[in-house]
Order: sequence, then C-alpha cells, then structure tokens
Amino acid sequence: MTAVPIGATALLAVVFGTSVITRTRSSATRRAFVASLRQWRVLPEPLVVPVAFVVTAAECVVVLCLMFTTATSAMGRSGVVGTIALTGSVVLLTGFTGGMALSMRRGTGGSCRCFGDEERPLRLRHLIRNGVLIVVALAGLVGTSGMSSGDGLLAAGVGALGGLVAVHLDNLVDLFVTSPTVGRSSSEN
Repeated sequence: MTAVPIGATALLAVVFGTSVITRTRSSATRRAFVASLRQWRVLPEPLVVPVAFVVTAAECVVVLCLMFTTATSAMGRSGVVGTIALTGSVVLLTGFTGGMALSMRRGTGGSCRCFGDEERPLRLRHLIRNGVLIVVALAGLVGTSGMSSGDGLLAAGVGALGGLVAVHLDNLVDLFVTSPTVGRSSSEN
C-alpha cells in the first residue's frame, strides 16, 4: 500500500474517531446530535432518531476498520478492510455533505455538531472540509502498491496530523479570522 492510502486512513480515523467519541460520551451529546439533525430539516421527523443511531453505528464500524487498516498497512499489509473503511467514509461524508448543503440552501439555520459539544452554524467551510475529506478517502481507495513499513509509519503520522487539523478547523478559522468588532472602540459598537 502506498503512503496515500495509509495517510488517508489515519486522517479519517482521527476525524471519525473524534466524532464518535465526542458524540457518544454522554446522553447530552447524543441528544445534541439528534437536535442538530432535526434542525437541518432534511429528514422526516420519525426518521431523525433512527438515522442518528444508524449514522453513529456506521461511524463506529468505519472507525474500527480505519484503525485496523492504518495499523496493518503501516506494517506493509493491506486488505479488503481498507476498502470497506474508505468506501464507508465516502458514503458517510457524502451523506453529511448533502444534508448540510440542502439545509444551508433552504436556510434552516442548522448547526454542525460534528465533534460533540460545540455548536457551530453550518458554513461553507464545513462543506469544503467534507469535500476535502471525500477527496482524501477517494485518493486512498485508488492508491495501492508496495512500500516500506518506515514510510507507512510516516504516512500514518502525517495523516493523523491532518485529521487533527480537520477536527479543529472551526477553532483554527476563528483564531486567524478577525471579528468585525475587533479593534473598534466601545463607542463604535
């Protein structure tokens, strides 16, 4: 397996792993995820809770497959589990992105509870982030051949770092983008 699939699986394992852990750690975060899906208004009301459950269960399976694939691929092995993990990632991300885009187009005022506690209004950056993650997963699906285990470990580390950037994208954007009220005196506000 080349560095691209290993980096892709590591990156996606961090992203989906963070999502699953933050979403399932308490009943409050589980309810918040259901509420965010409800806000999107893309599903009929009776389907919101079952879809939230199925999505979370699917993410758990994808995370386990991604972690297994990253570990075995970094040691020079690969297999069908990687294809399942990356395909599942594409399916989940495409569903999320489509739901977000539809909600934004309708102007429902939905929020992103992608990583648990923080509620963020849906923004173009969420669609771009998911689009990049879809491309990463697709690149992982097409890039296979032999390489050394040292290269695999480096690719897994770089992928995991990329996953952390994706998880904390909202915070990074907030850090570097100034608010319109920053720098104004209190009389100007």
